Order: sequence, then structure tokens, then C-alpha cells
Amino acid sequence: MSSMVEAIRAVVRRELAGLRGPALGVITGLHPHSSDSDDFNDEVDVTLQHEKAQLVNVPVAVDAPGTSAPLKTGDVVLVQFLGGDLQQPLVTACFHTADDRPPLHKEHDRIVEQRVDGKPRNRMKLAADGQLTFQRFDANGDQAVTLLLDGDGKLTITAKDKEVTITCSTLTVEGNLTVKKGNVEVTEGTMKATNSANKSTTIDGNKIIGA
Repeated sequence: MSSMVEAIRAVVRRELAGLRGPALGVITGLHPHSSDSDDFNDEVDVTLQHEKAQLVNVPVAVDAPGTSAPLKTGDVVLVQFLGGDLQQPLVTACFHTADDRPPLHKEHDRIVEQRVDGKPRNRMKLAADGQLTFQRFDANGDQAVTLLLDGDGKLTITAKDKEVTITCSTLTVEGNLTVKKGNVEVTEGTMKATNSANKSTTIDGNKIIGA
């Protein structure tokens, strides 16, 4: 009986030895779904650390269908193997490193930052105090445009030295409109003001009607 038990244990040990555990890897290639004609589903090439094994076209886990995998070459990732099979690798997580640190944040803040060539390009921040911030950076990583919604609901858009264009059929402002240190210019149109008594003043070129 004991010999049979030992034989079973030996078989189990051999089977377990053949199972591949998780490993750290470094991304060496990207295969995004960038065209309707390609068959990629956001896959990557990975080199496993410490053994230099090369894995190609490895699927990447995402939060939900419809979400792209914003990984880049050089990222450190966790590779797991379905059923312990070396032929079925999956990238299931990624990690910050000393060379690619997380953005500055406070406890309970949630930040999503897109980086290109090691510099931020777009950033969304959900702060613990309810503040919501969207930021756009230029190619040098300098802040260009910021949309800030604070915890009290005040909206501030900062686009210093930038042009802001709104294209729509009708723009309605219910409240006061204040212009500081600037001009109001109407091109190819008229400016009309109507008060609560339904009396109006229209400015059309050099003509003022109803003043």
C-alpha cells in the first residue's frame, strides 16, 4: 500500500513541477487594435525577467470590454499562465518602478494619467474632497489646459495663451456674463440684448436699434 502511495505522490510531484507559476516580465513590443483589418486585441510581447524567455502576442487583461490597454514598451508586468501552461500566458497587472513612478496624489485620490515618451499628456484626477480635474499637457509635459470642478460645483477652465472655440447652434447662459481684461467681438452677426420687459437693443455693425 505504501508503495502505491509513494507512486501517486511521485506522479503529483512531476505534474506540479510541470506547472508554470506567475512571473514578472518587461514589455518589448505592442500590438494595439489600430485598424479594422487587423486581428490584434491589444496584445504585447514580453520578456520574462531572470530567464529572458520571450513571449509574443500575449493577451492583456483590461477592466472591462471596450477599454484599451494603455501599456508601453518597458513597462513591468505580471505574467500568469492559464492552467500553469507556458503556452497560455496572460498579462494581468502592471507595476510602477523607480524609473516610472505614480503621479503625485493624496490618500484616497484616484488619478488616470496618459504618458507619452515618459511625459504626461492627459490627466484625470478624482480627489477625495470631490474635486474633479482634467488636464492637457503639451509635448514638453507642461500644463496647457485645465478644467477644474471643485467640491462645491464651481467650474474653472484655464487655457492661458490658448484659443477656445465653441461650435453649436445656440449657446445659452442663464446668469451673469462677465468679461475681464478683454473685448467682446461679434463677427458676421448681430448682438441683441432683451430685458425682462421684453424690450431689446440690437447692435448690427455701426447701427444700434432700440437704444
